[in-house]
Amino acid sequence: MVLADLFPRHRPCGLLDSPTSAHTIFLALPQRASQPTIIPLLLLGAPPKVWLPISFLQWFLQAIQHSELNWRMGPLCRAIAGPVFHSIHHSPDPKYFNKNFGMAFSFWDFLFGTAVDAPDRCRIYGVAGLNMPETILRQFLVPFRMLYRQSIANENPTTRKRVLLDKLASG
Repeated sequence: MVLADLFPRHRPCGLLDSPTSAHTIFLALPQRASQPTIIPLLLLGAPPKVWLPISFLQWFLQAIQHSELNWRMGPLCRAIAGPVFHSIHHSPDPKYFNKNFGMAFSFWDFLFGTAVDAPDRCRIYGVAGLNMPETILRQFLVPFRMLYRQSIANENPTTRKRVLLDKLASG
């Protein structure tokens, strides 16, 4: 099994290169797992010796959720979010939008009516119509380019003239 097969969902491009896989697997998941876990543990007064095992468990759950494993978590599927349950969260299909939010526990989604208990995992992931570049550096630049293009599209010549005149008047 190769990394590209284990973690396709967070591979927005067609190729999983070394920087992309290192970022997705080895940097993002442990960091995302530790912060939401340690802060509540601190607030609850848990001793530091329990932080690492609980953080590791959280990281492990997130890692398997983003794998291609076809696990439904057996009888615990309504309590623990597994790979099949979480795959729906990444679907581009509008009927699955705003569904299956649970990071570790699926019971929250069942409780609040956002759960989709699909028998099979979602096989298509991502944002429809968003073509991501191959390299990690260009992938990081995509949101900034989108914001820049959106800000230019929203501006019209009259608005630009007013902004310039306001700057000159105040200045």
